[in-house]
Amino acid sequence: MSQSLSRLTWVSGRQGLALCRRLARVLDERLDRSTLAESAFLAIPRGGHIVLGWLSYLLDLRREQLMPEAVRAAKRVVVVDDAAFSGHRFGQFISGLAAEEIVFAHLLSPDSLRRALLGAEPRVKHCIAARDVRELSAPELPPLAERLRHLPPPRYWAGPTEMIAFPWGEPDGVTWDPDTGEPVRAFRLVPPEKCLGNHIQPGVTVVEVEEPTGDGPLRPSAQALWLLTPERSLLADRTTCEVLELEGAAATIWRSLLRTGDAARILADLRTEYDAPEATLRADLERFLAELTARGLIVTEAGRGD
Repeated sequence: MSQSLSRLTWVSGRQGLALCRRLARVLDERLDRSTLAESAFLAIPRGGHIVLGWLSYLLDLRREQLMPEAVRAAKRVVVVDDAAFSGHRFGQFISGLAAEEIVFAHLLSPDSLRRALLGAEPRVKHCIAARDVRELSAPELPPLAERLRHLPPPRYWAGPTEMIAFPWGEPDGVTWDPDTGEPVRAFRLVPPEKCLGNHIQPGVTVVEVEEPTGDGPLRPSAQALWLLTPERSLLADRTTCEVLELEGAAATIWRSLLRTGDAARILADLRTEYDAPEATLRADLERFLAELTARGLIVTEAGRGD
């Protein structure tokens, strides 16, 4: 999660409109006004509707160009979206279009995706983004062809990039489990009050993040970031972007450290939970606390607990 946060790029409403102005200028240059006037326009739900609304004013589109009848009859359709990363939604969307020519116009995408899409879809004559999405190096990932085989089609490209979020939505992200080599859905990172699409849905668990309450001298450092649920205990290092999943005694120690901040009380919690010799539990506690201290994830505040 900490690694994902370092990749996150927030696009404000003002920045989104500026990108849309740039997209309108590029469309005007590539297709010219007479070609645009003969084209129908169609948005990929849901972020694409916001972008197309802006474009309709910036390009002075007629109402008829936005109607379903125009899309069905048009030789050329301009498909509009906010962002694209693998082309999955776009590929699904155009499978139902009968148009001879398609233009894909959107705010953000990786250059590698646009080149791959143009090579794979003969009907797509232009693939235009207002700005490139930054592509990241990840030599530890499987080759591109293997990554694409693990993902449901259609996909044109699959690589690590910066993660984008808008006030209206946070596009679905895919990350790769380094242990299994399998794709997993990335965490949503933007809180609901900043991103309309991340508003809380019925049945979704909300994780409450609480500050440590213990009065003992042991405290998490500013370098530590943690997420606790009834099922999982995750501890992340903000500096190295490493995430540890704590299990067994390690999870008990961390939860007790947050609650008490005191090694003696942590040992008492271990004795309550585990049927093991005290010497073994004490050794496990000392070893784990020493590891966390060496990593810089906990600190001892002198004077606390006196």
